[in-house]
Amino acid sequence: MGLKVISFNVQNFQEDKQVIENLGAENISKISKEASIARAEADKEIEIAKANANKEAMDIKLKTEQDIAEKENALAIKKAELKVKADTEKAKADVTYELEKERELRKRLELELEILKKKEAVEKELYTQNYVKKLNTLRSTSSKKKDTL
Repeated sequence: MGLKVISFNVQNFQEDKQVIENLGAENISKISKEASIARAEADKEIEIAKANANKEAMDIKLKTEQDIAEKENALAIKKAELKVKADTEKAKADVTYELEKERELRKRLELELEILKKKEAVEKELYTQNYVKKLNTLRSTSSKKKDTL
């Protein structure tokens, strides 16, 4: 039957040439190198993610600014169209007002002309009547003078 070691426990170990320590140093260096590489890769991925996030944020900001500029431009165009329409309506109203004013002036002038014509006709008639009266008076006076002679 032989001896079977079930458990082995080293409590202290010493060596003069530090072989085990040097083996560990190589593993430590290798692990440290891999850790540095992993850290650099992680930093690179973080920077890439930050750059992508910044790019997306800038794209959204530019798109939003473009949308705002387009809407402001559309608003300015609409305001200009409404101003043109309002100015056109005002011009039409002004022209209509001026035409109505001219019609009223024309009616008044035509009425004044008609009144002047009637007045002239009346004055002519009065003048003619007065002339006829004077003529008749002269005739009658002349006839009386003839008769008296």
